[in-house]
Amino acid sequence: MVTFVPKPIARLLGWATSPENHALEHTLSVACLVVQPYARGRGVAKALVNALGGYARENGYRRVEAATTSRRTAPDHYGWQTTELFTGQGWQIAPGAGATWLPVMVALEL
Repeated sequence: MVTFVPKPIARLLGWATSPENHALEHTLSVACLVVQPYARGRGVAKALVNALGGYARENGYRRVEAATTSRRTAPDHYGWQTTELFTGQGWQIAPGAGATWLPVMVALEL
């Protein structure tokens, strides 16, 4: 499951977004990406991340942002995707993100 909305809506909802990006109307913000335990280890999360980029391109977005955790196991942040999932597929860590706080913001420029 992937939950995402345009960045202006994400900010209204109070979701974590990168403060560095001001192109609000062209940015898609990912709130969560969850794969059920029985489907993990099969490439489902990678397929969902790839599909996000395709969806964003097809719908006129120029950037996709996601809040991630740098820890592989985050029991207090259940359902949070790891930074490595995204950076391993070409996403970049947003400037200044994660320096002193969790989450680590990652972005894909389209």
